[in-house]
Amino acid sequence: MWYYSMNNQPAGPVDEATIKSLLASGTISLNTLVWQEGMPDWKKLGETILAPAPVPVAPVVPVAPVIPQAYQPAAQYAPPAGVSGTPPPFYSQVKLSSLKNMFIWWLVLFAISTVSSLFTSLITDTDALMTVSCIVSSVSLGAAVLFLVLLYNYWKVLQDGYAAVTPGKAVGYLFIPLFNFYWAFRAFWGLAHEQNKFIDRHYTASGVAVPQKANTVLPLIFCIFYLVNFTLTMVTAGLSANGDTLYSSGDSTMTIVIAIFTVIFAALEIITYLGLYRTSTAILERQQGR
Repeated sequence: MWYYSMNNQPAGPVDEATIKSLLASGTISLNTLVWQEGMPDWKKLGETILAPAPVPVAPVVPVAPVIPQAYQPAAQYAPPAGVSGTPPPFYSQVKLSSLKNMFIWWLVLFAISTVSSLFTSLITDTDALMTVSCIVSSVSLGAAVLFLVLLYNYWKVLQDGYAAVTPGKAVGYLFIPLFNFYWAFRAFWGLAHEQNKFIDRHYTASGVAVPQKANTVLPLIFCIFYLVNFTLTMVTAGLSANGDTLYSSGDSTMTIVIAIFTVIFAALEIITYLGLYRTSTAILERQQGR
């Protein structure tokens, strides 16, 4: 039989079942003093055989935290060790028909603006010159917009997760003063290299017909002429703002030189863009099984 302390007064005797019942109900606790015959002194309930057996707890296995790693696109696709073949098929969201229509419209507007600008210098009548200049400016603006839209779509065709430049950067960084002198090489010359890398990633190792690769020399020459033409445009605009011109109306030699440069640059731009266009369309046709 057991005795327990309640309000500093002994209570009992009670049996072991009663003690456990009082403990379960919260009337007493493991710190309550208890005693039974044969014990030299009172002890805490938790220090006697009345204390409930501890509930076994399953061991906790530590789990190493998963640390996310920043995505870094590789310059070239490298399959995992022991795995051969090409990366998963990638299908661009650029529509082949839309790309073809845009290129045709750009080619037409660009040709019109180039030819018109050559004849503008031959017009002597002020009113006629103003009219023709407004028309040429409108056509040139349309050609310039389509030029950038085509560049955006050329880069969009390559966005499989490995391209070095996004379409937005390719076009947007061309509007940053001074920086665009460098970025022209990334946007045009770099595009030809990225097109070839894309073809190597997806088609070279597949054992099927490989789309036509881009020529990387023409875009480089185009970039050099692009910088020269851009510089001449800025100089001409600066002189016009001061009421001067790059050449006088009677200077036929300068007129001929500028006309020749304009024709060469226009032809180089068409050839370069035609090459980039043909590679882009070849990739899209390959994706659509044409």
